[in-house]
Amino acid sequence: MAEVGGWTFAGFEGCVRYSEGPHQYTQEQARALARQLPAAEVLLCHCPPAGVNDEPDDPVHTGFTGLREWVERHGPRHVLHGHTTPDPRHRTARLGDTEVHWVRGARVVVLGR
Repeated sequence: MAEVGGWTFAGFEGCVRYSEGPHQYTQEQARALARQLPAAEVLLCHCPPAGVNDEPDDPVHTGFTGLREWVERHGPRHVLHGHTTPDPRHRTARLGDTEVHWVRGARVVVLGR
């Protein structure tokens, strides 16, 4: 965890294992890692939480259930993620009280309290 400008940040790498290679985790491995992640106001993650801008029928673009549990438990103000290409008509903007930002390339996000 890091603090920048009065905000606390946590990060989570990788995506759901779909082939041999680095930075890929089974759901069980990701859940165990997410349990060790400290609470923070902003979560930066490559792969989204399960059910948030993911594609559950596509093993390459499935979200992590452990991250969803972390968000539901800690209620960060913001989640910034990439990895998927959600349909704009179905893009999730919130998960409970958490504002979700899908980022591709670069994006300016104004963090509001």
